[in-house]
Amino acid sequence: MLSVCIIAKNEERVIDKCLSALTIPDIEIIFVDTGSTDGTRETASKYTDKIFDFEWCNDFSAARNFAVSKASYDCILSVDADEVLKASDADAAHLRELADRITRSDDNILGNITCRSFYSNGQDDGGETVNIERIPRMFSKRRFIYSGIVHEQLVPLRNPSDSERTYVETGLTFDHYGYFGDEFFIEQKTARNIELLSRMHEDNPDDPYVLYQLGKSYYMRHDYETARELFDKCLYFDLEPSLEYVSDLVTSYGYTLLNTGRYEAALSLEGIYGDFSHSCEFVFLMGLIYMNNGFIDNAVNEFQKAAKFNACKIEGCNSYKPYYNIGVIYECTGNKKLAREYYKKCGRYSPAKQRLRKL
Repeated sequence: MLSVCIIAKNEERVIDKCLSALTIPDIEIIFVDTGSTDGTRETASKYTDKIFDFEWCNDFSAARNFAVSKASYDCILSVDADEVLKASDADAAHLRELADRITRSDDNILGNITCRSFYSNGQDDGGETVNIERIPRMFSKRRFIYSGIVHEQLVPLRNPSDSERTYVETGLTFDHYGYFGDEFFIEQKTARNIELLSRMHEDNPDDPYVLYQLGKSYYMRHDYETARELFDKCLYFDLEPSLEYVSDLVTSYGYTLLNTGRYEAALSLEGIYGDFSHSCEFVFLMGLIYMNNGFIDNAVNEFQKAAKFNACKIEGCNSYKPYYNIGVIYECTGNKKLAREYYKKCGRYSPAKQRLRKL
């Protein structure tokens, strides 16, 4: 029915969790090792006998396409070694139906997974952040191939420029721990990505997506000044606001302005409010921008708007985070009664619980 393709190198810390969680019925696991020197391969052998070696060539797409070439089934589910499936979400009947549709169809069908990425980025309180996004990972190997040496993307095999695609939901949710670790681990991972992305930028200097990803790599290592410069260059291009990466680019750019003390400059994002007001993250960011510029009423208004969104991509931006910031505003302006009310709305959010104890 379905081939799950995984590439890995020295993922001993997470690979057992990844493979043991793959409880999807009727699957084969294709495991490609790109040069591990720890116990990754030995752990993988407990779950599959379809283990292949690939000589690492600084090209993630090449490794992924090699894994796909070893698959017995036409329908592929690509999984990262540092992702863990929430097994309760695996509806076997739905996946069989979807795999059959993808296999039989002549359309460019891509199945989205929900990916919950855990990392620390210090955006507004220095705590851990959970990013939630939908990523195309299920596809026909007859119709799609991976492209790009890092942050690789699926493109049609016969006509890479073909933008006609149908996206469907797999119903699968994965927790991603790729950027969840100590500073040394994050430094190593982002250094690798920066090296590969820099090469891509040299080859394609006018590709804004590569610039965006390069900026995000510096952002992940908290080098906000370099990230800001790269995002700034990226924003000179004629970008389509409806693209998901553009929305994240604008929001990330706003945070780099705040994190480098450019509070007044961040107010310039008011000029594109109409293009991104559909994004909970952008509305929440505008609340922080107004807050840092002393526009208290505007800040409270934006935080209240953010709290009304039904969904968000950064966990908490439509609930405890705006409530917490409203609480801070009321506490700082002397209205302790309202501050307590909003801190209580934050539930188990640790910073809010600490403020309540002090009040």
